[in-house]
Amino acid sequence: MVNSRMKIIDSDVHPWVPGDIDGLKPYMSKHWQMKFEGKRATLPDHPLRPPLAGATSIRRDATTPAGGIGGSDPHFLREDHLDKLDIEYAVLSSIQAGKLVSLPNAGEAVVLARAFNDYFIDKWLDVDSRYRLAMCVAAHDPHEAAKEIRRIGGREEIVAVYLPLVNILMGNTHYFPIYEAAEELGLPIFLHPTGTEGAFQTSVAFAGGVPSSLSSGIPVSRKSQWETSPASCLKAYSCAFQS
Repeated sequence: MVNSRMKIIDSDVHPWVPGDIDGLKPYMSKHWQMKFEGKRATLPDHPLRPPLAGATSIRRDATTPAGGIGGSDPHFLREDHLDKLDIEYAVLSSIQAGKLVSLPNAGEAVVLARAFNDYFIDKWLDVDSRYRLAMCVAAHDPHEAAKEIRRIGGREEIVAVYLPLVNILMGNTHYFPIYEAAEELGLPIFLHPTGTEGAFQTSVAFAGGVPSSLSSGIPVSRKSQWETSPASCLKAYSCAFQS
């Protein structure tokens, strides 16, 4: 008898690395571990849903039984999500890794993208064969990103290339080495908001450009946006003086 059950593939599962950059250091060379010493060891956790008070990119209802950050335990996620909902495959895409677009240093972004990939290969993919990974690359350096795709993109568990976008349009030749490597290995390009949009010089600008006033689309609660984006600050100050 043919099984007519519709198979479910969850293409939007976001794992989390406990300790953030510190949790990735075992997957870096000693040189890069020393480079990150003394630096802020946490990537920005800007809200993806600004209207909700205290909202971040981590779901509160995904907290682990041990009190860990949501998405940080592959065993709990398997039981609480894959088994409970009878999911055939879960595609892991790290929004935490996507926040590396906030870094102005291309070398740091490349190292972190590679460390994120190696972490998830090591800690997640062997836990359950239903886990698949959308490997992350740093768009800051497209040639290094292409090397990373060719390094691990041939693995069966790698099913897409997660490309957190920098503030360069996707049709620009800047991205061509990434597209070529992904096409070579038959991997689709995976896109997802990171919560950094419009907040950093390197991250994607707002679709409608920088707002000309506080009432034209930026929640006041996103204080860090004004602190980290000079262009936004100038616009805000200009608006204040004019009014």
